[in-house]
Amino acid sequence: MKDEISYGNIWRIAYPIIIGSVSQTILNITDTVFVGRLGELELAAGALGVLIYLTIIMVINGFTIGNQIIMARRFGEDRPNEIGRTFSNAFFLLFAIVTVVFVSIKMAAPSLITNLVSNHDIATLVGDFVQVRIWGLFFAAFMLLFRAFYVATANTKVLIAVTSTTVGLNIILNYALIFGKLGLPAYGFVGAAMASVISELVGFIIILGFTIYNRYFTKFSLVKLRYFKSKIVGEILKIASPMMLQHLISFSAWFVIFLIIERMGERSLAISNIVRSLYITMMVPIWGFAEATNSLVSFLMGEKRFERVPILVRRSMLLSFSGVFLIVCLSYPFLHQIIGFYTTDANLIAATLPVVKVVMLGSIIMSLGFIAFMAISGTGNTLIAFGLEFSDIALYIVLAYILTVHLNANVTTMWFIETFYSGYMLIVCLLYLRFGKWREKIV
Repeated sequence: MKDEISYGNIWRIAYPIIIGSVSQTILNITDTVFVGRLGELELAAGALGVLIYLTIIMVINGFTIGNQIIMARRFGEDRPNEIGRTFSNAFFLLFAIVTVVFVSIKMAAPSLITNLVSNHDIATLVGDFVQVRIWGLFFAAFMLLFRAFYVATANTKVLIAVTSTTVGLNIILNYALIFGKLGLPAYGFVGAAMASVISELVGFIIILGFTIYNRYFTKFSLVKLRYFKSKIVGEILKIASPMMLQHLISFSAWFVIFLIIERMGERSLAISNIVRSLYITMMVPIWGFAEATNSLVSFLMGEKRFERVPILVRRSMLLSFSGVFLIVCLSYPFLHQIIGFYTTDANLIAATLPVVKVVMLGSIIMSLGFIAFMAISGTGNTLIAFGLEFSDIALYIVLAYILTVHLNANVTTMWFIETFYSGYMLIVCLLYLRFGKWREKIV
């Protein structure tokens, strides 16, 4: 890659990921809109059901990002066969991980959800949703692994076709399976889970077909059983396991927050589901620039061009901040109408407005903090990144506990914690990039 830290090259890698994030955001919004039309109970249950699956898939994403870091490093070192070795070991290891998770969820989820969720009706809906949604785990997990390969090798355009097709199909299937349209039965709330599973299957077929068509299995020696070595598995787990733990703790903490909010009442949980959807929308530019930064940092370190890493981080931060700030500015005057897409309840819209405004501030700070965090991960210091994230999450949970138990905070105050979380991440990550010994990390 020439001039790898130019604004143009960062954008070239990031924009297909951003478009993919836009597609996923549209999916998230339409899912919530469709479910919201079923009623406030379903809207509340959707928040927890999606978060359970999202927590699982983000742990898998942590594993694939760990492999992305290694593959990007090998790409920078111009060692394509080593990329194949990493991918092959990751492929077989991921299959084992997903199988264990799938079986565990199928067996343990019903009783666990009943014990965690206080409202019986919500617990029943969440349990039914998860039992169907978990079938998509295999397809989603391997899509993420192939995605990591394409991001690591700076070949991200295929992600546009994969995510756009997946999301377009999901919207159609949501409409058909939830409400019984297009000649299909009406499955109601569970129909949303069915639609997502089918869409993920199609997305996996597309990215697999693209890989076969371009002969990447041959060019990079992908998925070779003879490459499966315990030494390489150990190297993968050394980098990937802190990322998996970081994602588990991060999204588990969000799930804990939603459980706390659930005890505030059905209305508060419904508000939070809408806010979560809009928060993810405001985060769209961040994901693309963060993943591009992660891969480019590892690439630069593979070339041993350490002095260019801070320049890359600053430029990525500027691009990320500009994208989020633009979304916030454009959407702020129309918040009432935007929330109206999710519900026709005037009281629910009025109660959601102040929470969304709080989250807007958090998203602006996160546009800087998450870039710095993913830069640290890109250096290969994933254990350090995990430690920084863990300290942030610990303070996040403690603050949530104090606000709810001792100060009887409302849902708006609860969501203000996101601003604290983002600010803390930004400060500690910048301090580490300035004073830490990340240049010495060998992957």
